[in-house]
Amino acid sequence: MKTSFLLSILTLILASCTSDLIPYTQSLAKDAQLNDEQIKKIQFYVSNDIILYHYLDNATVDVVGGEIKIIDGRRAEEVIIESGTPGVAVGREGNQIMISFDADGSFLRFAPNPGYGGQYTLMAKDWDGRNGIVQYAGSDFYTSEGASVATLLINLQQIDESETTSKTVGGRTVE
Repeated sequence: MKTSFLLSILTLILASCTSDLIPYTQSLAKDAQLNDEQIKKIQFYVSNDIILYHYLDNATVDVVGGEIKIIDGRRAEEVIIESGTPGVAVGREGNQIMISFDADGSFLRFAPNPGYGGQYTLMAKDWDGRNGIVQYAGSDFYTSEGASVATLLINLQQIDESETTSKTVGGRTVE
């Protein structure tokens, strides 16, 4: 009896923690008509893991932020952005949004992808299948396989709160 009560409480707590995260889409952006300042107040999340890496020269000692690993016998810097990582908009150019997941302000570009129903997906300078080359912290980084399907997610309630104004009227009577 005590165990079932505790399980019920735990279930309620977990249910209250569920999020209303949905993909940020071109149509949602159009409907919301958010200006640059408003979009910077929205908490974005990434849907899939994004692993960025670039190879370091022997003379290179500057590490942007991440780990140094040996990949294919070469030194490489790796930056990992895990699924669900929160990010903030730091700018916008046309329909592209620059999202920073790191305190240093480095950002990745996301834009609507017609192949994914207008969802804002990771943009790359070049895609070779599911791998791409992106600009990050002033350097070119290769993406992990599957990063091409990484999309931006938002809390729908948060965007509704950003654009909703409410007024209760008292009504009118015939004179």
